[in-house]
Amino acid sequence: MSEQDYRQVPPPGYGQQTSPLAVISLISGIASYFIIPLIGAIAAIITGNIAMKEIR
Repeated sequence: MSEQDYRQVPPPGYGQQTSPLAVISLISGIASYFIIPLIGAIAAIITGNIAMKEIR
């Protein structure tokens, strides 16, 4: 048997499953807890809502 017989084909990609805004929302939420309480919380809520609409 040759080496080609043992190669596996990677599964097909499903595209992007998360939004960059969701990551920004997560980072803003964590920053609101430690660094900038009010501004970070507001930014996390806004970007989180936009990300949910974008993912749908």
